[in-house]
Amino acid sequence: MKKFTRRCDECHSTGDWKTSKGGAFDHQRTDFPLNGKHANVTCLACHAPAPRAVNASGEKGFHISRFHLCAECHEDAHGGQFAARSDGGKCEACHTDKDFTLIFYTVESHLQSRYPLTGAHIATNCIACHKPDIIKAKSTRQFRWEKNLTCSTCHPDPHKDQFTRENKNCESCHLTESWSSLLFDHSKSAFPLEGRHSTVQCVKCHGKGDPVQYAGLTTVCAPCHKDPHFGQFVKGGATRCEPCHNAQSWKRITFDHSTGSRFALRGAHADVKCAKCHPTESRDARQVVRYKPLRVACEDCHKPNLHETTH
Repeated sequence: MKKFTRRCDECHSTGDWKTSKGGAFDHQRTDFPLNGKHANVTCLACHAPAPRAVNASGEKGFHISRFHLCAECHEDAHGGQFAARSDGGKCEACHTDKDFTLIFYTVESHLQSRYPLTGAHIATNCIACHKPDIIKAKSTRQFRWEKNLTCSTCHPDPHKDQFTRENKNCESCHLTESWSSLLFDHSKSAFPLEGRHSTVQCVKCHGKGDPVQYAGLTTVCAPCHKDPHFGQFVKGGATRCEPCHNAQSWKRITFDHSTGSRFALRGAHADVKCAKCHPTESRDARQVVRYKPLRVACEDCHKPNLHETTH
């Protein structure tokens, strides 16, 4: 403690030791100058009025020896949330003695935290993430989280755990700049969008449900497309379109009659129009081309008496 003077009567009088001469004592000459709001605090708010009374630092009497840290006189307003920091959670890191509610912790400061603010998070109001009534303290918001910070810490999962089994997080498809800005590449999924599929609106396959269904969708044709052949090619309970069709165009047929059927087209048969052998029939008020079953014996299509002669 600094020495003020050797003469007691510069601050005190013989009339009353407890009453100091007005303006005689200069607190600015002590190891704790009264700056900011401290300048307006009454003496007895910090100094005990009697030798056995407890002062603001928890010591007894008028003299205060513990005053180097705010916490030695003030209760931790944040409930110890910053105690694990390298500086022990010093208040000066964010606050000044001018006004505790005026802080100089900035976005740049946040970049040094374990959760740097990027994209739309920069424009988010602090209180949207730092909630009240979570930390058990006199009055504070939550500033420390024990677990790793992920999107689900603040945001509900709009996909309702559809991607949990695939061990994917939000960053796999989304950006902090905007939720609607997607990184998702359908070509790397189980169903690459090829041909006409690349022009189909997302909602046509994924629907408008709550949640929109992304995971668990089948990749076979039948659930999305009606079978125009009315089950003629069902095998093992399913119809595979790929042997004859592709995503470029339904009408662009890849079927090879020589290898894909039991009746290879040879000779004059190769020039016969399809409709001559595959007639159009009506089923449930719909016109359907018949592909199977078909009989393949000559007489099934040709007159049996073609070579008969008369004698």
